[in-house]
Amino acid sequence: MCVGMPNLGNTCFINAALQLLLRVDPLWRYLDAHRQLCPVSAAGWPACRTCLLRDQAAAMRGRLQLDGCPVARAARDGRFGAGYVAGQEDAACFLGDAIDALIGEENVTMQSSIEDFKGQYGERHILSEHVFGSLLRSRVRCDDCATVSDKMEAPNYITFSLATTPNVRTLQDLWEGHFKELRAPTTCRCPREHTVGLGVCAGRCCTQLFLEKEPTVLLIELKRGWEMFDRISGMVERGKIRTEIAFPERLDFLRTGPYVLRGVLQHCGDTAGRGHYVASCWLRREAAGQNLYGTFSDDMQVPTLPWHRLNTQSVRCDWYVLAYVRDGVWDHGVREGPERTPYARGASTACVRPGVISGCACSAGSAAADDGVRGAAPADDVVAVAPARKAARLHAEAGELSEAQKSRVAENRARAEEIRRAKRPSVPV
Repeated sequence: MCVGMPNLGNTCFINAALQLLLRVDPLWRYLDAHRQLCPVSAAGWPACRTCLLRDQAAAMRGRLQLDGCPVARAARDGRFGAGYVAGQEDAACFLGDAIDALIGEENVTMQSSIEDFKGQYGERHILSEHVFGSLLRSRVRCDDCATVSDKMEAPNYITFSLATTPNVRTLQDLWEGHFKELRAPTTCRCPREHTVGLGVCAGRCCTQLFLEKEPTVLLIELKRGWEMFDRISGMVERGKIRTEIAFPERLDFLRTGPYVLRGVLQHCGDTAGRGHYVASCWLRREAAGQNLYGTFSDDMQVPTLPWHRLNTQSVRCDWYVLAYVRDGVWDHGVREGPERTPYARGASTACVRPGVISGCACSAGSAAADDGVRGAAPADDVVAVAPARKAARLHAEAGELSEAQKSRVAENRARAEEIRRAKRPSVPV
């Protein structure tokens, strides 16, 4: 169904974000199940934010008649944050806050309906672990002693910035540039310097990001805004980078499997602070195999377009958020998730030396390296940071590496280089 939403006064950013988010099938299935379990609705109280989003999604699919846009009214009432009470705001920010609201209210629903919601690893979140949640590893590696320090985070979308990567023209170029190894600033020192003590190692470091877990729904945000302080006027100037960035209808360069396009959020305007938001979303696949998309601009008539008419220069210059959904895996032996990455349950992991300290070794990185495919983190011997009570012993052990340890470091570096150069076997689309 091609059902738009009325503009209640500078709410195009809400309408476009909702069209992109609520037309994703995995989320719709969750919202439909939530409606049947929600304790707030069962008690007859005002609808929770998840129920509001569910009703809005049902109306977009022609299953429910609504008066206007209840989600936009709730946003103006401050239920999604004080920043949306008045004026036009950033659509990607509202998209992120809407997802955070869904995840936050999931606890209430699941605790009331599922007895073993809290297991040995804590609360189980469907949305953050099985729909949107990625697992991002940020690694710092010392060139001198090969010590690495890893920090983990679970973002709901991947963010790129054109201000820091000006010479790219395709989404794949953005992706590869974002996840390649880079020389760290001079202020970034060896992890042993911070965890063991001063004077241990002052080597230069490299940094790299690894997408350890690729989600079911992949949201990609492209920041096009820039700002610069004008010393003459004493004001901050802001603008928008309208570089043409091509994106495919089908992603085939990710590690675990292909993804298909389900929505494009565009910002039409010359500056990031003003303009109009629209969303182009997948509607259906015809018998001939052609995908059809609808472009939603508030409650205006929705044109239906094939891919070759959607993939225009203006869209490539203005796209702001992309929504992709997983469409299978390259190899059924590829597995991801908390069961393969137990370290994801903690806030971070870090390394103090490349050897194995008795009682402190962990297997972080092995899950990704077992698959031996592009995009996984190298299988270095990662050692967890010891508690403060072991700091004295670590300081005593910190010194020159033995010949066996040096050989081990060399083998790890060679193995990591092989993984980086490995090419994923071609799979027919």
